[in-house]
Amino acid sequence: MYLKQSYYEAGSKSAKLLAYRLKRQQANNNIYKTEHNKKLRYKTEDIQSCFEAYYQKLYALAKIENNDRMDQFLKSLKLPEVTGTE
Repeated sequence: MYLKQSYYEAGSKSAKLLAYRLKRQQANNNIYKTEHNKKLRYKTEDIQSCFEAYYQKLYALAKIENNDRMDQFLKSLKLPEVTGTE
């Protein structure tokens, strides 16, 4: 983004307008605060740790406690099978 911005800043009037819009868009893409555990976080490190905790929780693998239930569910699905002639 910065490369485009510096390229257009030195050009014609229309290019300068584009550079100005790129600067505004870049400012709008930043995250300045977030809420975690009912507290607002403003520091960059705190915001980063909030996002890290969120995605760790989101993508954590759920432990399967009952394999028999899972097997029963998979067997109950009517999935098409590929034969050797297809």
